[in-house]
Parts: sequence; C-alpha cells; structure tokens
Amino acid sequence: MSVEDSVNLIDTPAASKLGLYRAYFYSEDDSRLEKFRPYGLPSPDWLTWAAGRLKR
Repeated sequence: MSVEDSVNLIDTPAASKLGLYRAYFYSEDDSRLEKFRPYGLPSPDWLTWAAGRLKR
C-alpha cells in the first residue's frame, strides 16, 4: 500500500511499511492500531478431520 493510501485510510503511513501476510486492525473508537496475520477459515474437511482427532 502506498504511503498516501495508508494516510487516507488510517491517518498514518504505518500500513505502507507492512510486510507480506500482515495487516492492521484499526479501531477508530479506541484510536488503536494492531498488527496481525490474516488467515483464511479452515476447510470443512479439515475441521471434520480435526474434530475426529480431538475425540480420540
């Protein structure tokens, strides 16, 4: 993300310095910026497999 886009979105150039597979959560209410790694939801097959393993 460009510095200009970052400033327009969250009022700071911080997002322009993020590495791969990183994102920011910005809370306007708390004026809080938190870096995290976004992940996709696991597939239904994997969830079924994991549930089976946990039942053992």
